[in-house]
Amino acid sequence: MLRISTLGRLALDDESGPVGGAGSWRPTLAALALLAAAGDQGVPRERLLAMLWPESAPEKARNSLKQLLFALRRAVPSSAVSGTAILKLDPASVSSDLWDFRGALARGDLDAAVAAYAGPFLDGFSLPGAVELERWAEGERAVLAEEFHRALSTLAERALAAHDQRGAVGHLRRLAAAAPLDSDVAMRLMLALVASGNRAGALQHFEIHSALLRQELDCDPEPAVAEYAAALRELPRAAAGGSPRLVAASAAFPAAVPPAPPRPAEPRAPSPLRLVVDDEIPPPAAIPEPEVSAPPPVEHPSSLRGRIAAGIAGLVLGALVVTVVSWWRPARTSGADAPAVVAVMPFVVQGSPSLGYLGPGLADLLGTSLDGAGRLRSVDSRVIADAAGTDRGRAIDQRAAASIARRLDARYYVLGGVVEAGRRLRISAYLYDRSDGARPLAQESVESTADSVFAAVDALAAKLLVERFRTPGERLSRSAAMSTTSLPALKAYLDGQSSFGDGDYPRALEAYARAVAADSTFALAYYRLSQAADWAGRDEAVLPSAQRALRFANHLSAQDSLLVRAFVEWRTGRLDDAERLYRAELADHPDDVEGWYQLGALLFQGNPLRGRDATEARTAFERVLALDPDNADALVHLARIASLEQRPARVDSIVRRVLALGPARDVLELRAFRAFALGDRQGQKRVTTELLASAERVPAVTALEVATNADDLEGAERFGRALAEPRRPRDVQGYGHRLLAQTAVARGQWRAAQRELAAAEPFDSTAALELRSLLVVLPFLPVSRADLEDARAALERWQPAANESADDIHWKAHLGLHPALRLYALGLVNARLGDTATVLDEVRRLEPAPSDSLGGDASRIARETFAHSLRARIADARERPQEALAELARADWPRIAPSFMSEALDRYYRADLLQRVGRLDEARGWYRSIAQRATYELPYLAPSRAALTRLAAAPAR
Repeated sequence: MLRISTLGRLALDDESGPVGGAGSWRPTLAALALLAAAGDQGVPRERLLAMLWPESAPEKARNSLKQLLFALRRAVPSSAVSGTAILKLDPASVSSDLWDFRGALARGDLDAAVAAYAGPFLDGFSLPGAVELERWAEGERAVLAEEFHRALSTLAERALAAHDQRGAVGHLRRLAAAAPLDSDVAMRLMLALVASGNRAGALQHFEIHSALLRQELDCDPEPAVAEYAAALRELPRAAAGGSPRLVAASAAFPAAVPPAPPRPAEPRAPSPLRLVVDDEIPPPAAIPEPEVSAPPPVEHPSSLRGRIAAGIAGLVLGALVVTVVSWWRPARTSGADAPAVVAVMPFVVQGSPSLGYLGPGLADLLGTSLDGAGRLRSVDSRVIADAAGTDRGRAIDQRAAASIARRLDARYYVLGGVVEAGRRLRISAYLYDRSDGARPLAQESVESTADSVFAAVDALAAKLLVERFRTPGERLSRSAAMSTTSLPALKAYLDGQSSFGDGDYPRALEAYARAVAADSTFALAYYRLSQAADWAGRDEAVLPSAQRALRFANHLSAQDSLLVRAFVEWRTGRLDDAERLYRAELADHPDDVEGWYQLGALLFQGNPLRGRDATEARTAFERVLALDPDNADALVHLARIASLEQRPARVDSIVRRVLALGPARDVLELRAFRAFALGDRQGQKRVTTELLASAERVPAVTALEVATNADDLEGAERFGRALAEPRRPRDVQGYGHRLLAQTAVARGQWRAAQRELAAAEPFDSTAALELRSLLVVLPFLPVSRADLEDARAALERWQPAANESADDIHWKAHLGLHPALRLYALGLVNARLGDTATVLDEVRRLEPAPSDSLGGDASRIARETFAHSLRARIADARERPQEALAELARADWPRIAPSFMSEALDRYYRADLLQRVGRLDEARGWYRSIAQRATYELPYLAPSRAALTRLAAAPAR
């Protein structure tokens, strides 16, 4: 049987060794790799053409493929490759190490999986000119390597649990060889080596790891790893118990060091992430101890501090996802999305001489119809006539048309003809790409009469436009072109697509609005309008537009109708239903870029609201890249996910790939993303300085995110002070002081936070009071009863108007909801004070009556959510935690979360309740979801990670 090797090398072997002749040709091997990776799905011929001969003319590429298949079928059994339109490998005739690896993973046989993995996918293989093949291989290589790493990591954990130190070392050595720059892997291998009695080996690996970091990333080892190495070096001088630092670092791994009585810990300076009151360590009562019978294990620094640092870094990069995605879009204009020029040649008329006017007339009409369709621009018919020169008035053949298009720098050209048959006209047009003009990209025809030629030309233009959208990433534009009969609507939609791709969301919003104005039943235009409104911050237009798309979804295919339904479910807060619909659509259409991207976005944004890890979105975004390798939206999300997973080398690789999609120009936000993701101290200082100097062009929120350092909050404070300077606008000054209050709370410095809140009040008393009422009820802050009573008194004095206008306040996010917010804040404060009777009264005032329509649907949902949140506190005070959890489950935070910071408070509260009732797996999920959504979660980060550390010792349930 033939065997295709793809892991570590690319080769074709039979029982006697390597297959020679055509079986060793690089194009043959590349084709076999594509077929092996596709498995049962097979590979369409067109995909093979695009992957292996992207720069060849279509006819030449097809001939090359025919020759390759002929040679391949001579080199392998005829049954090995089957199919015509879609080619597949027959597992009965061929085997592959890739199939062995994937099959072992599917069976859960991790030992077999790691044995099958001989090295990176297609390692060292390349095919000249096949850029798409290289990009595809890179994506597959990353996915398979990650699966291999995960399998090795799991095997190492199992070996440690079974006290098999030698086995653990073997697995971790292989993992370290595959990921030599990963500090967490380095620490785990060092711990396992020490546990097996090989302290010298642990120190040797530290030296290798350090040298590679300096060589590859120009940075020092992580402090936790360096500290552990220092502890190992001092071990001979330590008492029998070993160094305290060694014991602390080792305790996360069972049996990592021989048991011995620990020495008292040496005094250490307080960490900036500790909960402190200004600069003093709080009393023990300020931080409740875990309710366990035995002391929890100490988590080693690279785990606990690393996860806290990664959480803060995740908050740093969160806003940059939006910023960077906005940046890369215009950069793509240098490629396939660049403005494209089309030259429509005069039509050839066959019929009555009286129809001669249709030759130049139809060209002029068709050029006008095509002009402005997305990036498409038409050459003026008079310019084309001048370019024709001495041939003016004569029929223009394909060679002459290509020459004219070249002189006019037009990428596309159109040749057309009119044939008269009785009283009917048959109008035909052929669209060519000048760079590949052997065959037309599209050929379409319509029938008309002389007096209805305008409508016929519009229909012809729409048909030609449909044919331009052939790549997987353009499927929705093709669907849109086929779901409207209005050419103006289609052109406006395509204009919106171009603006959306450029990150110009207000302009995209306007274009989609023109599209639905031209065709009020244009479902996909409403769908995109909803998404553009979301990106543009026009929250009030998001759900209504999505619902209108659903209203007219009967005009769409079943596939696109399902996408619209899923999107509406998402925007109405029914995240589980939305996920189910997306997965159902993808089960039927596994090659749908739009479906995979929206599923990824849902998981990334919505999972934390469900107590699930945002990194679950990685697979969906990887599928997007497999189908659309230049999709920078997916790349930037994958960089964000890699930062959450503490994989700096992966972040660096992805960011470099995003940069490669655009022009070689300096982009501050992207450099900031990379500097903070990689822990580049000098780079962080540089971009922070530049952001401070560019406050007018860089949004304040982006500045906050970038400034929040992964190990301390000095950068955020520096930004806050810069924003609070008197020379700034009043609203910016207020924002700066509120930022300083939040960073102070993240340090546990409640008195400093109070000073900043007081300073923020003159600029925007409403926003300052809202923030104060939320911070004062944080369960882990050492807030006094007097502070709570002062906050309650301030809330009681506040009398917001239910009909306030946008001019009444600077803080507009909660416009019209302040009366309900006041009641909710009072309820939270009174619950913290133990006054449940008053909380119940506030609940009754919040719960809307059946006939109550004050403030509309948004107000009703918010008030109901607030009421359930407060009822949970009442049930908890009455020692009914299960009832409290049920109330929290009824709170509709997914629907209103983007507008309210208090959703993070309830997520942390739910995790605490779940821990108390013994539902530990669920508690872990909710604690882990902290710091994956928004910057206002920063105060919860250190407490949630501490809770995860305590739960690490508890058995799974």
